[in-house]
Amino acid sequence: VMAGKGVPLPYDPKSSKWMALPEEFQKLVHACLHLNPTKRPNSGIVLQRLKTLKMEGIEL
Repeated sequence: VMAGKGVPLPYDPKSSKWMALPEEFQKLVHACLHLNPTKRPNSGIVLQRLKTLKMEGIEL
């Protein structure tokens, strides 16, 4: 991270488990791992997006 290479992905983006996750959840994970820390959502935004997913009936 300090070298500007980003956070190693905590998942295999080609795995069937990852691909089975809802697209909006995948987008949230990618946003949280953004190379530029100022572009990552804060905890309040993450919580709100997770609540929105739940209200929309999206199961994780």
